[in-house]
Amino acid sequence: MNKKTLFLICVCIALLINGAFAQNTFTWSLAVVKDNQGLPFETVDAKTVIPINYDESFHLEIFSERDCYTYIIVEMASGKILPVLSRHVRAGFVQKTGSIRFKPPAGEEKFYIITSLEEQTNLQRAIDDFERNNSERNAERLRTRLYNIRDPNEEDPGRPREHSSSIRGSDIQSAREFSGQSTYVRSITIIH
Repeated sequence: MNKKTLFLICVCIALLINGAFAQNTFTWSLAVVKDNQGLPFETVDAKTVIPINYDESFHLEIFSERDCYTYIIVEMASGKILPVLSRHVRAGFVQKTGSIRFKPPAGEEKFYIITSLEEQTNLQRAIDDFERNNSERNAERLRTRLYNIRDPNEEDPGRPREHSSSIRGSDIQSAREFSGQSTYVRSITIIH
């Protein structure tokens, strides 16, 4: 085999691998919006934190360049767990949660955001069961399913990956953008 043929084969393989990788990845953005303005993400004690007063309302916005499944679950300061959003998000559309407002006393609420090209069927079943009957048993099943999700970097909700991308202006205010994987597990902590 001559060098030109070998080079051509290597280039073709590289293009095929790149094409296959591109089909299994996507870019998405997350914004926390209060009074129609995106809030900046801060890192405090190795946590991604957004300070909000307990009487202020806000919502989360997700934007994806590809169709994906998005799950947002909050773990309250009390330890109670609640699904906030569980939806198929269409490419190019902003998906918003409803208005969220915390009540006293002050504390920390942790939001787990999972985005994936594939439906997370075990998590979705646990969310559906919890929404039908929010018993202690179903809450624990939801927590277990949530903590069992892994992204390709072996990150999980129990040990979420730190946000390392930049804040940018976009159609959805100030947002955090993620790119290059097929499943993401991220968390933000709201301090109020």
